Amino acid sequence: MKTTSGKVIVKPNKNDEVSKGGVILPDYSIKTLSGVVIYGSVTFGNNNVIAINDKTVIYEKIDAREVEVDGEMLHVIREEDILVIL
Repeated sequence: MKTTSGKVIVKPNKNDEVSKGGVILPDYSIKTLSGVVIYGSVTFGNNNVIAINDKTVIYEKIDAREVEVDGEMLHVIREEDILVIL
């Protein structure tokens, strides 16, 4: 699976939907998500491209496009919408 230029495919973590106290959070209260990059890279500085496959990233939920592939929900986001690479 590949994306067009500037896009990243992320498998979102399910634990973002439950608080530390075990309370299930409604969709509208979750502003940022974390997930593992399945495919993608980011560009830094003077066209230095770094592959970030298998890295955990944090991104805003509003920027994610949901797609279903083989029964699994994935998010497609623009590389500039990644807030943090862990």
